[in-house]
Amino acid sequence: MEILGYITVTVMLLGGAWLLLRNGRAMAGVPVTVSRAVVAPFDRRFRGYVGVGLLTHGLVIGLSILPLRGCLHERPLGIVGGQGTTIAQGQIATNLQQVLQQQKIQNKQQQQHRQITRDSLLQILREKNVEVSEDEQQQLQRAVDNVGLPGGIGHGTTAAGSPFGTRIGGELWLYRVKHSGENWDANPKALPILLEEVQKAFPNLKVSSKEEVITLADLPRHKAQYFPTLLFMTGTGSVSASAQEKKNLREYLQAGGLVVADSSGGNFEQNFKQFIRQVYGPGKIRPIELDHEIYRGEKVLYQLSHGCPIYRAHGKQDDAEGMFDTDGRLMVFISPGDMGSAWASVAMGKSRAGVERAFQMGTNLVSWSMNTVHDKREDKKPEK
Repeated sequence: MEILGYITVTVMLLGGAWLLLRNGRAMAGVPVTVSRAVVAPFDRRFRGYVGVGLLTHGLVIGLSILPLRGCLHERPLGIVGGQGTTIAQGQIATNLQQVLQQQKIQNKQQQQHRQITRDSLLQILREKNVEVSEDEQQQLQRAVDNVGLPGGIGHGTTAAGSPFGTRIGGELWLYRVKHSGENWDANPKALPILLEEVQKAFPNLKVSSKEEVITLADLPRHKAQYFPTLLFMTGTGSVSASAQEKKNLREYLQAGGLVVADSSGGNFEQNFKQFIRQVYGPGKIRPIELDHEIYRGEKVLYQLSHGCPIYRAHGKQDDAEGMFDTDGRLMVFISPGDMGSAWASVAMGKSRAGVERAFQMGTNLVSWSMNTVHDKREDKKPEK
């Protein structure tokens, strides 16, 4: 549909410009011929006005369909079975494993999205054999009393997936970082295809139809409810940024963020490791243990006992590596296996079965980040 918009705008602009150039003298009130001193200027003036109209409308429509970069997006509802003690001030806890099992069944049966409302939320909870620590009737009554829609804040296990600071009905966006290195935009179809996969895994979650491109200079604007759950970085060579951009990325990581770095070839892996050490200091980068929660935890959908899959080996390591903060939290996930190419290959006609584990890894990364990543700076603010 976007291509039709571009074609329409182009035709309007060219047509308007042609009419203005052809009838410019008449627009200025200068007669074109003696024999048609009255009619010809009027006709040409009319066509000139049409040209002005076409140009104006073309410019307005053109500006409206231009892609805007660095936009702010509020955090979405999250995934069914996500982590948070409240879903918009509701207090019902669930057993995540039961939720995930139910979700697999729903994936085969449910073809339409269910709009999450006050009533449908209660119905979802009743269907999932909810485990509660208090009397069930009291818990359900509390949900009826306290489930408000926008603005819920969560910090533990919640009913319908409210990872820290979310808004019911929001869309999930994935952010690609535009850096000053080589091929930062490799595999442009990778994240949109991954978003489709995430939506198949969690039908109640709304997702965007495209990725969002963000620069490191934009990061200070993305705080609180605009805090990205993860940043995706890729390339084939160098990774560079200004001192201020490195500072912005360091503050994002310290605030609780997650960077997923995926090598698309060349010496990206080696260069990225040097870059991230410059950003965060001499933090230790080490292989991520195979029993880490990002592979086999309760916050992810798939159990990947063999770790991160390798689609194309572009790094020196066979396993994904990570950088951890002083509390042991995973801040940076480094994939040497070109997952982006695996995801994008499906859009190019490759068999879905051949890259199944890459999609599972991508879904786990999104699920884990939505359930764990939040702006920790908001935790320190006093409640109003």
